[in-house]
Amino acid sequence: MKRISAMLFALTTLLLPLPATASIYPPPAPVSVELRLIEPNPRPGLVKVVDPDNGEAIYLHKTAIINTAQIINAKVIIDILDDFQVEITLNPEAAKKLHTFTKANITRKLATLVDGKVVDVASIREPITSGICQFRAATRQEADRIVQGIATPLPSRLGLPPEEIARAYFTALRDRGMPIVVEFMHEGELAKFKDVFIALMEKEAAKGKREFVSGLFGEQATLAEVKALSPKEFMSSFMQKASLMISNMGFTFEKLEVLGFVPEGDMAHVVARIEVGLWPAAIKRMDVISMKRDGDEWKLMLTKEFDGLLLMIQSK
Repeated sequence: MKRISAMLFALTTLLLPLPATASIYPPPAPVSVELRLIEPNPRPGLVKVVDPDNGEAIYLHKTAIINTAQIINAKVIIDILDDFQVEITLNPEAAKKLHTFTKANITRKLATLVDGKVVDVASIREPITSGICQFRAATRQEADRIVQGIATPLPSRLGLPPEEIARAYFTALRDRGMPIVVEFMHEGELAKFKDVFIALMEKEAAKGKREFVSGLFGEQATLAEVKALSPKEFMSSFMQKASLMISNMGFTFEKLEVLGFVPEGDMAHVVARIEVGLWPAAIKRMDVISMKRDGDEWKLMLTKEFDGLLLMIQSK
């Protein structure tokens, strides 16, 4: 398993023009998030629940102040105590509503509910003017599940020039993490990625081994199940596994400055200056993000370094 972990780190740092922020994962299920006002004492029309902090009874209003439909973005963050938090950004109308509400209810408490269950209770200490709220998640896996379940669809990239695709890609990685990679990859590259690993798994199976299947997709996964995945599903599962490992190493996406691009037939190579955090330091480097046309959209290619690493893995 150490070999798999080392390989995951190498692949994810070479796969993309950025260092990255498990069983076979199904597509993320929709997640409901609500903010509701808490009353200290029972009365008709309130819902009795348990405060997750202390196990005491609290009483919620049935009507949510904020709900999932008003969230326009979500991401996972780690606070100063190394706890996982989900940060949500509200649309302008909801942000104004929350500002007015919190201004009128200083010292009272709000509960955050995920799928109808209270996960966090917080006191209103000051008006929330930013339209941004945070709440705790029990684990990184749970935080990722929530973010993926409430994330809005990516904006259309049809007709965008290569430089804008690079910026959209960086923003998506920063806000949504490694699993979003598959939405930007060229279909041919997704197929290449899967083909290499299926060949490795078949070679192992012929020797009675299953290190790659178990290490990348979980102990319960079978080679037949893995082979049945589409190329996009295959890389998505891989990226979710990689995300869980690499997020613990403190990677954060900080800045991307596009310097220009070089056209080459149906290809384009975007030159960018990239900065990522690797706690407690930061990494700055120049990168070339290669893309290929797919109809009216530019899609990302695997890096040349990654191609070389795949060939090396295949030769083992």
